[in-house]
Amino acid sequence: MARFYTVKVGFTNCFLFRLDEGYLLLDTGVPGKSDLLWNFLRERSIDPREIKLTVLTHAHFDHAGNAFEVKARTGAELLVHKCEIEGLMKGKTDIPPGLGTWGGFLSRFLSHLDMGFNPVDPDIYIEGDFDLSGFGLSGRILHTPGHTAGSITLLLDSGEAFVGDLLMSGPPLRLSPGLPIFAESREEVLNSLRKLRSMGAKMFYPAHGKPFPSSAVDHLIGVP
Repeated sequence: MARFYTVKVGFTNCFLFRLDEGYLLLDTGVPGKSDLLWNFLRERSIDPREIKLTVLTHAHFDHAGNAFEVKARTGAELLVHKCEIEGLMKGKTDIPPGLGTWGGFLSRFLSHLDMGFNPVDPDIYIEGDFDLSGFGLSGRILHTPGHTAGSITLLLDSGEAFVGDLLMSGPPLRLSPGLPIFAESREEVLNSLRKLRSMGAKMFYPAHGKPFPSSAVDHLIGVP
């Protein structure tokens, strides 16, 4: 079983995975909150340069917000799905439409705020799934669109799925595990969830909220 840490950077759960040599960082958190990441590393005597790969689940500000700084300070390669490159290089992405009343209200509210971040160029972009064994991690990156067109999930061979915003489980976004409150396509979210379950996902780790077992959301895709 892979060893990993949850790193809260602003209101976003980022994840740090131990590789055979060094670390992989999943998401970089809210812009202006990078000290939370650096302090976390320092408290565990981890040199930032030990991070060998940074993966972004998608290019929204609360996930890619510190990607430029992380790349500059760690020297790690930056991986993103091809569909997220434009927003990443502009340093600006739009919030998807809301799902439901609360999502619709919050999406409209956030659209009036400045949610930009420092633009950054990716080193690796993928169009489909990507095996991580070459980096020393028993898992893969899966294309799981729905929240955004280029959203991805890191699925460990042990069945732990780090889903970004494909699912959410905690206040203020949701009160219980379920679909994201923003999504470009609800049906794509469900299809991606079906894909993850078919590939052995058993435990979901969202970027917002606490982890939960697949049984908490199986009813959404018709799994008894």
